[in-house]
Amino acid sequence: QAQQEQKNGFSEISVAVKKYFGRKMRRSFTKLTTDETAMELKSYLLNDRLYSITQALRMGDAIKFAKYHPSADDCLATLDDLKKEIQQTDTELKIQ
Repeated sequence: QAQQEQKNGFSEISVAVKKYFGRKMRRSFTKLTTDETAMELKSYLLNDRLYSITQALRMGDAIKFAKYHPSADDCLATLDDLKKEIQQTDTELKIQ
């Protein structure tokens, strides 16, 4: 049950992050893979920010597809980092 909750939660977070960037950049990210999303965002985000966001999405991929089961503490830490990074993008996102 907890594993399914992690899977569902990270799936929802992945979609939410991609929708957020889609709205900010006026393009669709929801059908892109994590790596494709990272490549699209590369020229708009600072490297450290892009790395942190991509790592959170990759953890979600590992949970969803590779049956990875991180501890609750690891999940919470990843979500906390992701929240901070997303909040920072509002001031740093460089739309051309």
